[in-house]
Amino acid sequence: MLLLLAGMGFSVIQACDAQQPIDRKAVIEEMNARELKRIPETQILQTAEKMADTIAEKAEKALEEALITAIQQKGVLAALKVCNVNALPIVNKVSKEKGVKVSRVTDRPRNPMNETDSLESLILEAYQYNIEKDIVQEASIMRETDEILRYTKPISISGGLCLNCHGQIGTEIKGDSYETILGDYPEDQAIGYELNDLCGMWVIKLPVKEVVNAL
Repeated sequence: MLLLLAGMGFSVIQACDAQQPIDRKAVIEEMNARELKRIPETQILQTAEKMADTIAEKAEKALEEALITAIQQKGVLAALKVCNVNALPIVNKVSKEKGVKVSRVTDRPRNPMNETDSLESLILEAYQYNIEKDIVQEASIMRETDEILRYTKPISISGGLCLNCHGQIGTEIKGDSYETILGDYPEDQAIGYELNDLCGMWVIKLPVKEVVNAL
């Protein structure tokens, strides 16, 4: 249970004259009058998951719209540049707007900055296990520390738009596209995917205080 005192301040009642004793009865009465709000851990986690779902959807939509616009206006090579130049600012913008940290991670990174840490690798393995066992994929939420909650949501190859940059070389990924990828990411690992393959996950870190404020 997370315990919060309703009202941020607590004034100790005492006489203006330093020689007079503190009115202890008045202090006790004021303490008893304060409402103690009890928030179950399950409620905090449920609220955090809903908040993070909304944030992840917004980030996904912003990236998808940027990619589609680039392809329609200038072709696949332009979309590659969106991922290289614009993806991080788009995600950072959502993070700043919502007061959280948003990132995309994978065990087969194109950008080394997006590689999973040890805990994220385990979570990603669990998502892959669910796929292999035909278990419905769902986002998850857990406490990382007393102050931070970590939300994860699997990302899959959802259509041909993704395969243009992450599919098979020579078929979905054309030669000039792959040259552009290697020019930006010489150690690229994010190729060879097929439709519906798990390719990574969203990670959103939410301050517990922001979640509680939303209750």
